[in-house]
Amino acid sequence: MYFSYICFLILLTSCSSSPFYIQKVDEIFGKESKKICMEENLELMGYGGSMPDAIYEISPYYRVQRELDLNEARELMIRICERLRDAVNASEELVPYLRPYPFPGSNIGAGILCVDETNSIRGYGCAYLGTGGVSSINQIKGKLCYNNYNPRTKGFERYHTESYEEALAIIRGERPAPEPTPH
Repeated sequence: MYFSYICFLILLTSCSSSPFYIQKVDEIFGKESKKICMEENLELMGYGGSMPDAIYEISPYYRVQRELDLNEARELMIRICERLRDAVNASEELVPYLRPYPFPGSNIGAGILCVDETNSIRGYGCAYLGTGGVSSINQIKGKLCYNNYNPRTKGFERYHTESYEEALAIIRGERPAPEPTPH
């Protein structure tokens, strides 16, 4: 009896549909992300976000099969976030659900993982000893975090951080690019 009740509850919850705004984000995000992947030679690994009663964050995760230095990683991340932001803001149907509106690029919580030809994470050594490089980039709550994978420790180390606004200003040529600052 208990097992039947659990199965019935699972069936009921699996039949519920997503709210309209989530379906619309899926549609818009899917189209724009497909274009981005083709143009930037990326692979979409998945995405999610924070959309319990409105759209607070959209979080795509990509994989790129090439080396990126700090400047290339910054430019790629900003291009992705700005394009997705523009696509979401352009939908009049989503405007009532965007928190805030206009939706800022800093609310695109994107991630990029750099892999080699064998799909292994690109590793560079110890960031603290100056042998670090960009293995992954994450944009979390308006902060870009560039991480280095250390094959010796089999872990990620923070290579450099900057705010979304700082990265955007660097891309626009409004401020000079700083040297990496391992943390």
